[in-house]
Amino acid sequence: MTRWIFYILTATFLLFGHKSNGQAAKDFTTDCNTFKTGIFKLVDYGVYTIVRSDNKQRENDALTGLISEMDIKWLTDCTYILFNRKVIKGVDKAPPKMNLDTFYNEIIHIDGNRYTVATTFKKLDFTAEAILVKVDSSSLFRDISDLPEFKEFNGTTRGGTLIDVNYSVAYRQKTEKKNEYLLAFEEVFTIDHRGSFLLLDTTTFQMKAKQYIATSDCRYDGKQDKEIVAIYASNNDNEEAKIIRAWRVNRKTLKIEGVEIGKVKYKVADNNLFYWNE
Repeated sequence: MTRWIFYILTATFLLFGHKSNGQAAKDFTTDCNTFKTGIFKLVDYGVYTIVRSDNKQRENDALTGLISEMDIKWLTDCTYILFNRKVIKGVDKAPPKMNLDTFYNEIIHIDGNRYTVATTFKKLDFTAEAILVKVDSSSLFRDISDLPEFKEFNGTTRGGTLIDVNYSVAYRQKTEKKNEYLLAFEEVFTIDHRGSFLLLDTTTFQMKAKQYIATSDCRYDGKQDKEIVAIYASNNDNEEAKIIRAWRVNRKTLKIEGVEIGKVKYKVADNNLFYWNE
């Protein structure tokens, strides 16, 4: 096996998850036309966002910054090819001999807003399966205060933190009532090097004078925990803060959940520490 073939097989496993066993059956009762255009996210590789029009497919890899584009042609309602791949931005690490033209694709199963596609590569006897989820593009936003139901949360005190490449947490102060805040749990989409968000859950809270919010670097049961958000008060940056209230932005349930404050610790001096076990 030549080195470039090994590369494409490795890349395929990373991108598409696993080799097809050929046992999946197409669900002919569903309509593949739903997936001909729109914004999609690759399951199990969530930082990979696909924007598909009638004749183009642009792929955004938030981890590497690579943006590539291919022509798309539908052969039947449920089969299409991708070809003429071009790199728009970023560095393409694929070897020059790696033949990424053409991809033959067949939608073999549909489940609501997601579909399974079997992809075969030209001149390579290999088929891989991937699951893509179609995103309601009308629900994406740049700032949560842009949403009509939260436009009153547009005060001067605001912030946000990436939990990982897929999720973020943001807080916004109410415009009129300065002690009232909104906490938002969001899914992250990167399209053409710009972040967009999909709202997963929200909660509101109040903060008194000399109280603050920590959206990163909190510890839970003695371990650093990216999902913990806490309201705290502190008179010394190097000492443990007093935890007033705390939540978990749960990446499994996709909900904001209250947690026992006795298990939460935070020191202002820990802000932006680098953790080797990340």
